[in-house]
Amino acid sequence: MNNFLDYLLQVSAVLILLYLPYQLLFRKETRFTLNRSYLLAILIICWIIPLVNIPVGTSAPEFQAFRVQIETPIMENTGLSTNLPEISQPSNQSIHFNWLMLYWLGVAFMLIRNLWIIVRIIRLSQRSARYATGRIQFIVRDDIPAFTFFRKIFLNRAEYELANNSLVLRHELAHLRQKHTWDLILAELVHTILWFNPILILIKNAFKETHEYQADRTVLSEGFDFEQYALSLQTGQVQSGYQNLVNYFNGSTLKKRIIMATTPTDSKSIRKYFLIIPVLISCLILWSFIQDPVGTGNPKETGRNLIVLIDPGHGGKDPGATNSKITKNEKDFNLALAKSLETVPHEGIDFIFTRTTDNYVTLGSRYNLAEKNHADLLLELHMNANKNSNIRGPELIYSAKNLFPDVSRKICQAMGSQLKTRVFGPNKEPFSTANLVVLTNAKCPAVHFSFGYITNDDDAKTYSSPENLESLAKKIIENLQEIKFSTGLIPFR
Repeated sequence: MNNFLDYLLQVSAVLILLYLPYQLLFRKETRFTLNRSYLLAILIICWIIPLVNIPVGTSAPEFQAFRVQIETPIMENTGLSTNLPEISQPSNQSIHFNWLMLYWLGVAFMLIRNLWIIVRIIRLSQRSARYATGRIQFIVRDDIPAFTFFRKIFLNRAEYELANNSLVLRHELAHLRQKHTWDLILAELVHTILWFNPILILIKNAFKETHEYQADRTVLSEGFDFEQYALSLQTGQVQSGYQNLVNYFNGSTLKKRIIMATTPTDSKSIRKYFLIIPVLISCLILWSFIQDPVGTGNPKETGRNLIVLIDPGHGGKDPGATNSKITKNEKDFNLALAKSLETVPHEGIDFIFTRTTDNYVTLGSRYNLAEKNHADLLLELHMNANKNSNIRGPELIYSAKNLFPDVSRKICQAMGSQLKTRVFGPNKEPFSTANLVVLTNAKCPAVHFSFGYITNDDDAKTYSSPENLESLAKKIIENLQEIKFSTGLIPFR
């Protein structure tokens, strides 16, 4: 799954854990300001905790759920040889469900819904009588419920004409002065991003309850008669389409609001709020403590395995480059080298393969598989082709548009020196650059390795031999081990 979606799932999980103390312990407390502050805090903290990484030295081995080698053939596509154009393949070949698209559809729905509510509030304001007192604007109409939206107070005409004698008006002024609309906007924004998390519905309701309790207490603290205020709460419950973004005068049950308004604050209840500390510590332990990448001793003993996605180019109906003198196509050579990498001992390296049989695969799912399996390196295997049949030898390519161009370039430099690849450019580096689709879109360092030219008879003969392929596989593995253990380029995470 996309790293962004993984992060959102972690944020959702943290938010659920942080909300539990409120639901179980704080909700019935009459420390309304503290409750409101806590709800605001968890809407912010939940985004921070998954981003905090605290090294702990010698921690337990990393969880390996995503490190399992994929053996099932996956319908994907490969990047083509250096001198051949990349071909975009039909999208219906992919079997990966596009979770990211589904997520953004949900976000779009939530945005449209909230924008429509705002548009309705603006239209209601434009179609009603408007009166200003300082920076406060009163929107007056015969058939509207009382609610507050930023510095606008919506009232029916009867309540507005009562002026300062209106308890409804006093209540709405309390909402305005305490800036309750901002809380609801923040909660709705988080709900738009985390639309799949039902706990946000409870959090939004908790905000509205707390807002009502705060406004009730403010009105009663001004010396108004409790019985008169209770009667004003009994005047018909209001239903309206603006509910998500505003507070209503009758926004909570009468019984509960009367109880909360009249219950004195227990001085000992503050002790409950100290339980927030172990909850926060638990969240940090679950999400933030990581194994320290800098350790002592032999890195072969302390480091985790290197995750390498091996991508044998082409396959199935896509033969790749050909040579009329031999029956094998490029796809066959690529797969044969991949199988040699799988069978040769590769201590410290976990290989994942885009294909293990002669099947056709698509471009997009090739680099998506690297991201899904948290690969440290994507290594494409190809044989080159050229009209000049005298050109031979291995070549390395990286994309300057890859997310990790510097790491990819250094890996090419290290592999090129060891594998004696062709030299390019004014600096005579053993690699070149090209913005190939798979290399560019990979979310990890990515290298295109052409181990020979199929159009060169000597290269074609050399790599038709299983023994020579096995020897090349050993050199690649030794080179990857050297890159990991000595240079420290990868794992790059």
